[in-house]
Amino acid sequence: MSVQRKRVWMVPGEGDPAPIGKTNAGQYALIIALCVVLIGFGITIPSAGNKVLYFSGAGAFIYILILVTYVDMRVQQGTVSIVQKRGSLRFALSWLGQLIRYGGMVVAALTTTMLAFLSIGIAFVRGSFSLRAVIFSVLALVFWGCVVWVLARLTKPRGLVLSDVGVAEAWTMIAWDSISGIDVVRKKMPDVIVRSNDGKKVRVAGAMTGSDVNVIAIVLRHYLDHPEERWMLTDPEKALMRVEELHGKKWKSLLPDSDGKS
Repeated sequence: MSVQRKRVWMVPGEGDPAPIGKTNAGQYALIIALCVVLIGFGITIPSAGNKVLYFSGAGAFIYILILVTYVDMRVQQGTVSIVQKRGSLRFALSWLGQLIRYGGMVVAALTTTMLAFLSIGIAFVRGSFSLRAVIFSVLALVFWGCVVWVLARLTKPRGLVLSDVGVAEAWTMIAWDSISGIDVVRKKMPDVIVRSNDGKKVRVAGAMTGSDVNVIAIVLRHYLDHPEERWMLTDPEKALMRVEELHGKKWKSLLPDSDGKS
């Protein structure tokens, strides 16, 4: 099973498309502040050996953070990442993208655990309270919780799945007939949200699918409005090309009753 990245041309039906593939000023400020804090903590470590160990771990943590940011920024306008497997149309990150993103959590958990033990050891030798030890201990617990969440998530299909039955992500599935709305929003990152009549909600970030959420929304709305064409969702390439035919660049028609005419 492979993942193919491709560029498609589609025009949003209404409103301005959600900005994608960009890291905002707040995210840059957070990364810079984190680097400053990590360096500041490292400078106060008295032992040269412990400093080497600390900065090795901190360097690995920052490197993974930069890689994850790079994965997010690879999502460009009109770009989608689809799984080349028949049966459904699935927008998902490649295994390499998943390894970078989820592997970063494992590295972060190991790094903060190491830094927590290092800070606790220094505090014990000094016989004093260490705020640094408390902060790193809390961070380690948070990141290990994220690792458990990742392991549970890996047992489910990744990305956003469109089938002739409905729309699904890791833990939620909504039947087509139950969908009440499809929205594209941006808070920390652009998301596509599918809402159901009974209050259920599927929310997937574009970065988690490696795809432009504007394109995903167009595809969702098309197959919501055209139930007679949902059989195409069993062939990812055909399903995507059909929507592109109607909402962007013209392709040869794939409908069975078209007799091969455009």
